[in-house]
Amino acid sequence: MSGENRRTLKCLLVDCGEMRATCETVLNGEGVQLVTVRSTEQAQEALLGYDVSLAIIDGDGPDIDGWEVVKLMNASERNHGVPIIFVVSPTELGHASRRANPAQPSPLDFLLEPLEPELLKHKVRSFLQLYRERLSLAESLRLRDDLVGVVCHELRNPLQAILMTASVLSRTSRDPEAIKASERLRSSGNRISRIVDELMEHSRARLAGSMSLELRPLDLRLMTEKAMADLQAGQAERRVFLKVEGSCHGVWDPSRLEQMLSQLLGHALRQSDNGAGPVQVTIAGTAVEIWLRVETEGVTPEAQLSQIFEPFRSREGLGLGLYIVQQIVFAHGGDIEVTSRDARTSFLVRLPRETMLGRSASAPA
Repeated sequence: MSGENRRTLKCLLVDCGEMRATCETVLNGEGVQLVTVRSTEQAQEALLGYDVSLAIIDGDGPDIDGWEVVKLMNASERNHGVPIIFVVSPTELGHASRRANPAQPSPLDFLLEPLEPELLKHKVRSFLQLYRERLSLAESLRLRDDLVGVVCHELRNPLQAILMTASVLSRTSRDPEAIKASERLRSSGNRISRIVDELMEHSRARLAGSMSLELRPLDLRLMTEKAMADLQAGQAERRVFLKVEGSCHGVWDPSRLEQMLSQLLGHALRQSDNGAGPVQVTIAGTAVEIWLRVETEGVTPEAQLSQIFEPFRSREGLGLGLYIVQQIVFAHGGDIEVTSRDARTSFLVRLPRETMLGRSASAPA
């Protein structure tokens, strides 16, 4: 069991007034450490300073609005999703139920005053068990991502050896069959390399909790032209057109944007009218944001559109390419959407010219 699971669980008691003694008796019996607060400021400090496993909030407390504490917990990266027991009087239950957000991210249940110790004990045990299971799942996922990272790292050296051998055979052999075989080997090796890269990127993002960025001034037009040239190098017959309106300058991560462009254009080239149609790329924007639209011929079914950015759902490789594109856009504080109408499929990326994490805006018409 991890150290996180072995640590003493903490419960946030919010302005519990007359019921405080009952809560303390039950929670002490469960081996839970109490963190008692009597104001919104104290609650905010506690949520910043502790990882709490449960919150018991007096909904009728005279000195603090319990729903403000719920909002603080929902907004807290550290204690988001922690189970909440909201204690109210029978006359206030209906009003409290109506105030509860249907999309409440934390498990939330109501208990009535006066508290029944046995009922409180049962509810506390159920919620703490739910919390422990969540920790155990998080630990399992972390170990899985560690293993994926290690395996991908170990695959890189033999994979590079295979690719180098295939390249040498292709250049030096005079046997047409051997040349064809080496090209197939190199093509398959490159596909495996892309899969390994996607797995490593997915694993790193999950372990870090977010995608790291190294920002610097860039010209999106130059980056797009380079990505188009690289992708067309091996398929010169494919038609990719670029239209630019206005300035293409901004502050972004060059390697991340290069990865985003490569994935988006590669997907478009593969999907455009079954791999034969043209691809139209348009760059435009405003003084504060820039828009990149990648448009292809062909219709994408609605069922596929709704899942297109979900990991492991695509038929291409591991299905991580467009998921990683979305994470890159989000890390820059931007947005991405996909639409399919009038026999065309279009990806629209919007990026702030200066990255502002957490930014959100509506899509241009």
